[in-house]
Amino acid sequence: MGLYAFRLGKESPRPLWTLPLQQFVYRQLMYLVVIQSVVTALAGTRLRRQRMERHGSLTVPPPTPPPPPMMSDASGRDGGTYR
Repeated sequence: MGLYAFRLGKESPRPLWTLPLQQFVYRQLMYLVVIQSVVTALAGTRLRRQRMERHGSLTVPPPTPPPPPMMSDASGRDGGTYR
C-alpha cells in the first residue's frame, strides 16, 4: 500500500524500508506505556511527572535598532500620482 502511494506521488520508494522497523518500535513503546499505566492504576498511585531540570542560563540578545526611514523627493514629487 505504501509503495502504491509513493508511486502515485512520483516519489522514490527508498524510505519505505524503515516502515517495518518503525511499526515494531512503536508497538513496543505502546506496550511499555500500557503496562506502566496498568501497574500504577492497580497500585493506586499517581505517576510522577518527568520534568526537565531548569538551569536559567538563557541570555536574550539586545534588540536591533529599526532601519532608517526611506528618503523621498524634497519637492513631494516622487513619481506617483496624487489623487
